[in-house]
Amino acid sequence: MENEIIPTPNTSQMTSPSESKYEILSKSDTSKIIALSDTEIGKIPVKSSLVFMDMITNTPIPDWTPKMDMESEIKKLVYANSINDLLVRFIRKDVFENETDMMVLERLYPMQHHSISKEERLLVYEKFEKQMNELHSKGFLHGDIQRPIRRAPLEIIFGNIVLTKNGLRLIDTGFSRIITEEPKDLNEYAKIHSQELRELRNFKDYFLNDLDTNEK
Repeated sequence: MENEIIPTPNTSQMTSPSESKYEILSKSDTSKIIALSDTEIGKIPVKSSLVFMDMITNTPIPDWTPKMDMESEIKKLVYANSINDLLVRFIRKDVFENETDMMVLERLYPMQHHSISKEERLLVYEKFEKQMNELHSKGFLHGDIQRPIRRAPLEIIFGNIVLTKNGLRLIDTGFSRIITEEPKDLNEYAKIHSQELRELRNFKDYFLNDLDTNEK
């Protein structure tokens, strides 16, 4: 787990992504995803519009605005990619002329679960479960298998697990952990691992049993 190698960022001067006509695939409070090509996407930090207020003073709480930690995400992706191909593949980091950083990732093409039979889904899930166990055995925890969103369709709640023609893949390492053998980390691992296993069981029910959108 130690001595993970982070690829050297590509520091060539490039046109700012904000000034170019890229298709925006998705956007959250901390980042946006743009299509760079048929095989690559870019993940760019954005300034969040969310502000957490102190209920007593009614003033913004410093440093509580959600933000994307790109270096941390890269480190976790590189580590997970060294174990197996379950996590979306990190390709490089680009630095633009306006000092905007962009994380370049493998582009995935999601499929509907119902596009394959239940028998095929079982085989796909078994491979996914084996790969998850590999990641867990190496101290990697995804941390966001089941998003804590109430009254949302399950395809959104489990939106970090993507069905592709090559099987199930995981995206987004914003809440992931790489656990060392330090005692405090081992305690954290046990807690998060137990929660992650529960979330994986919920996903299995959804993926294999065609649960209705708000059943969980």
